[in-house]
Amino acid sequence: MIRRISVLGALAMGAALLTAQPPGLPSAVASGSWAGPYSLPRTSGLDQNVKILPMGSRMYLVQPALDAQGFNTARLSAAAISMGNPSEPILSRDFDGLWGELRQLDFASSSRGITAAIRYRDGTANGTDGYATVEFNGRSWSAPTPQVQSDDYLFVEGHSIAEDASGNATYAWVQTATDRAGSQRKTHSFYVRQRIMGQWQERQLLYTATSGVDAPTDEVPDVSGPAVASLATGELLACSAWSDPVYRQPQEPSRLRCWTSPGPGKEWTALPAATYPFGNYSGDYYSASILGDGTPMVVHFFMDGLLYSQFRGGSWSQPARLAPIPSTPIPQPSLRFFSAPSVTTDGQGNLLAATLLFERGRTTAGYEDEQLTVLASEHRASGWSSWRKLSPTYSYLFSLLSTGLGVALSPQSAVVTWVKKIDFDGSPSGLYVNEYAGGDWSGPQLVSGLDITRMGSQVFAGITADNEAALAWDSAWDSNPFNSNMRLFGTRITPKKQTPSAPTNLRASASKGRVTLTWAPPAQGAGGVTEYQWRSQIKGATEGNWKKVAKGAHARQQVVLRIRPKVVYVFQVRAMAGSTAGPAATTQARGK
Repeated sequence: MIRRISVLGALAMGAALLTAQPPGLPSAVASGSWAGPYSLPRTSGLDQNVKILPMGSRMYLVQPALDAQGFNTARLSAAAISMGNPSEPILSRDFDGLWGELRQLDFASSSRGITAAIRYRDGTANGTDGYATVEFNGRSWSAPTPQVQSDDYLFVEGHSIAEDASGNATYAWVQTATDRAGSQRKTHSFYVRQRIMGQWQERQLLYTATSGVDAPTDEVPDVSGPAVASLATGELLACSAWSDPVYRQPQEPSRLRCWTSPGPGKEWTALPAATYPFGNYSGDYYSASILGDGTPMVVHFFMDGLLYSQFRGGSWSQPARLAPIPSTPIPQPSLRFFSAPSVTTDGQGNLLAATLLFERGRTTAGYEDEQLTVLASEHRASGWSSWRKLSPTYSYLFSLLSTGLGVALSPQSAVVTWVKKIDFDGSPSGLYVNEYAGGDWSGPQLVSGLDITRMGSQVFAGITADNEAALAWDSAWDSNPFNSNMRLFGTRITPKKQTPSAPTNLRASASKGRVTLTWAPPAQGAGGVTEYQWRSQIKGATEGNWKKVAKGAHARQQVVLRIRPKVVYVFQVRAMAGSTAGPAATTQARGK
């Protein structure tokens, strides 16, 4: 799963349901009918981290709760939701003085449960603070497990957590330690620690950099990270950004240091440092992920675009812009930037990037205008798609609005949700959603109207592997969390069945007594592939039986043994979407 690090929060503003299909939007019929609203108390206030997380086939809305003074987070709560309806009481655990910063709270989930990574204080008069993890099993929260305890000489600066399908967790953090002898020497470190079969292992040091005496630090970790990601099958990627904060020049690139591991408890391997230009950022924010074939990918967030790099053939590719941006009515030159970009994954290596595109400039009529469009781009087997407009382009008064965006992805479907609040263009204010199913987007749907006197804007989305989706909308209007509640909505998206095409680039490489088959995913229907099958026969003989390839949808090769020398064999590989078989790709090779 992808762990998106400190990309400032969920903002949303947004689109509207029109009586006719807006120009430039797909015409697919909406696949879900949203139930709700249902109410649930909002306890954490504005700018606090809320997640809708799948736990197997169940879904939970997880949020922190503020103390009576409204300053520190006092507990974590989880509410089971079914088709948008909170079907069980809120399950919570009280703690003493949990830290309330947004960037100091992270979540990961699997069929095993949910793990929260928190900043904490122990509540005593001389108490220390640090990082801890707290686990939820669907019935109750565990006591915190301290991971990093800080003191006057140790500063914890950023952390992240990820889980694979088996519930193994990988926790990563960066820290700075000051020399206790008072020499001003500082050591900056990047650590990971893993929970395997329910037991936390010893921490592992991946990288460290130490400053000289009375000299500037050569490298310090960026507090917007680190990032840690895991495929459902267990492959791991851990990254942290490092830079020189004193002598950094505009032309000097930032450095992103990454490590990979084939699975929990396996050795970590360092990748060459990835560099990306320093410049017009909304912050040094990045998202680290692993594609379905195990390829590491990093997406860097700029104000005016997104760049991505992939690690292939022993090196990182040059940062490339993530697909072209569709034009809008405001002519150039104009101020254009992305807000609240989000990259999420389904755990199988498929990615969805969604963002709000803001533009400000002068129209052809000569007056100043500001506009917003909701955009998305997906990465499946064939690479990134072009940006898709999920909403029409709206004009609005920039200074009056706060915004939000909720994004969720499963192997077969997705939802992107937002709020439109100001009624300048005649379309209704309210909560909107655009659903992805069967390879296309539904078009914007109005899920709920908005009472303009209650200006809540944050929205959150979640989806399970069997395509049950949920939306949560924060209806706070005065920034007071004690006046706030969540409005919940739910549906089940029914993706259109799509038969996958034949696997691409099927090749057979012969060596003594064996042939290695390699292939790439189908050009169509790759997102619905559940496994691959293969068969072989001597050329001209009767076709053999189909056999299942290990690793399911992630398989990219098969070794065939007992190959006779100088005999020509025919090999076939096909993709399966459940019980539906796609056409086979065919190749042949002569045994050695």
